[in-house]
Amino acid sequence: MAILTKNNLKNLAIVILLITNVSTISTIFVHEYRVKHHFKHGHGHPPLPPDSHRHEEHFSRFLVKELDLTSEQEEKIHIYQNEFRQKSRALMEQMNEYRIVINNELKKQNPNKDTLNKGAEAIGKHHEKIKILSFEMLINMKKVCNDEQQKKLVEIFVEMQPKHKDRRRKKRH
Repeated sequence: MAILTKNNLKNLAIVILLITNVSTISTIFVHEYRVKHHFKHGHGHPPLPPDSHRHEEHFSRFLVKELDLTSEQEEKIHIYQNEFRQKSRALMEQMNEYRIVINNELKKQNPNKDTLNKGAEAIGKHHEKIKILSFEMLINMKKVCNDEQQKKLVEIFVEMQPKHKDRRRKKRH
């Protein structure tokens, strides 16, 4: 009877693992389908997950800890971050609208180059505005910080910038 029980337990464990794997794989496929369906119907980027603000909160806590901010400094920096988020999100939403126009135009048999160029130009201008907003936020945040905090803050922002390798080939001697 003990052997029969061990076999039953093994079989039960296998069934549970199989069900877990199937449900995980199904969840992945359903998510992929929803994302593709969202793009296919011209909705731009998929909506942010409900917990997307967690990243922003985590970054704020990171700054508080790394810069050793006082509560007064923290409050002011949060104000600058919130202003940046609001303005940059509006610009990103507009960029998504331009991307939809571009994507729809590209799907046409004979895409209009002027429409594509205007969309690309508008997206570029919005990128520029977002970059300027981030500089303004950094400058405002620096005003709140002491000299040591300013150095750390700039280091953090520099580290966050995308790294582009120098693609130019070096001349061989």
